Amino acid sequence: MKLAKSVLIAGQKIKVKLVADLQDADGKMLWGVFYADANLICIDQDAPHVGRVFFHECCHAALAYTGANIGLSTEREEQIVTALEYALFDLVAKMKDE
Repeated sequence: MKLAKSVLIAGQKIKVKLVADLQDADGKMLWGVFYADANLICIDQDAPHVGRVFFHECCHAALAYTGANIGLSTEREEQIVTALEYALFDLVAKMKDE
């Protein structure tokens, strides 16, 4: 899947990169990550369902840039973002095709 080089979320321009072997600081393999401090979304080039992973990371960005994640634990934010992904991804993907 081809991704845009950048997206605009809540008025913030975010760079998007496909990368190899995406990992967190502990070496855990990741499919995607949003870096708020760098205005950057990285997606592992071998992630399954790249579009869905990209949408998931955009949801993290939306929460961060609107302040909706303030006070949320990392676990709770992940639960909310995953719920948004599963609830809305197909709707958004369908709108693109219309």
